[in-house]
Amino acid sequence: MFNEEVTVIGAFRKRMISGFKAVNVKEYKKSKFQQNNKVIILLSVFIIVEQILCAQFLCEKILYKKIFYINSLLMFMFFAGAIYLNSKNKFAAVKLNYFFEIAVSLAAVTVISLRSILIAQEIFYLPSVYIAVIYGAAIFLVLEYKQSFIVYFAGSVFLISLIVHYRPSSEYSRVFTDVAVNNFIAWLVSIIHYKKSINEFNHLKIIEDNYLSLNKRNERMNKINTKLRSKSITDELTKLYNRREIEKNLDYLFVKANSNIHYKFSVIMCDLDDFSKVNNSFGVSSYSFEDNRDDLISRADKRLYKAKESGKNKVVMR
Repeated sequence: MFNEEVTVIGAFRKRMISGFKAVNVKEYKKSKFQQNNKVIILLSVFIIVEQILCAQFLCEKILYKKIFYINSLLMFMFFAGAIYLNSKNKFAAVKLNYFFEIAVSLAAVTVISLRSILIAQEIFYLPSVYIAVIYGAAIFLVLEYKQSFIVYFAGSVFLISLIVHYRPSSEYSRVFTDVAVNNFIAWLVSIIHYKKSINEFNHLKIIEDNYLSLNKRNERMNKINTKLRSKSITDELTKLYNRREIEKNLDYLFVKANSNIHYKFSVIMCDLDDFSKVNNSFGVSSYSFEDNRDDLISRADKRLYKAKESGKNKVVMR
């Protein structure tokens, strides 16, 4: 009873841990890198275009224009970095990508924080675009727990610092609560997304491993079946067809001969005299149109014994 309880507890513990750790860490990191790399490329292109449009049409102050252009240049650097990492060996790029993902996420949060501060509003509140970016990053980027904590903690501290410096008249308690709560929830969403990503990877690996295992098992079974098939139709000593297989082939030949009057075949019966010397005395019976299988074998068998009776090393055909 105690062993059963331990087994149940162990199985429950494995199920709990399975959601937090990939069955193959290296393969998972490679998969995570490929997924995030595509998102970073698309995100960088979007922000570059968006920042240039903002600088051209939404800003009148030179300082703000410069900020938007600097942001677009920064995101272009990340775009180039993502292209570079994508061209490298995937396993070599994984380590670099860990910090690269943090840098890109922080840059996106920084850009949207600056934009939020620059928006002209009498009472400061978190704009919808800021909320969209922090939750979008949590959903579209797969970040490990430490990565997402760094991004959202540093991002919330940075925005709060901007508010204190540039919006001293704001209601700090309300604003700080909005920033902290939204970043905390975005962090939880990121954790859930990361856990879901691991679970999906683990399930796919289990299916893949089971598929490969099943293929190997099928290959072994096919080899075994081939051997069994060979043993079932051949003689173990001579490796020639046994009587059952010979009769099966004879049936096929009779069907073929009966359907084609010009098709001819013969049966040869062989016996070994004095096994130590291996002398061969043969009996040959050729197919006639009125013959059946038993007739053909019977004649060949009689001629075999006739060859043995008349002396060894003989071939009797009549």
